Amino acid sequence: ARTMPVLEKCLYDELSDLGEATFMRSPGETILMIRNGQGQPLLVDITPPKVEITTRASLDVQRRVRRCV
Repeated sequence: ARTMPVLEKCLYDELSDLGEATFMRSPGETILMIRNGQGQPLLVDITPPKVEITTRASLDVQRRVRRCV
């Protein structure tokens, strides 16, 4: 199982080329938000061992997230 820091780094590396990446942290959970200036941001909920895309995402983005899990 991957730790929170490993998951965060992998997801950031995989998705940061899509727009501005920001981590929003609370105890036990982190949300990665990617904004590209167009429409709704991409939100990825990181609660190890589970990682879930909570907004609409392309197949490419889904594949990128799966590589990190």
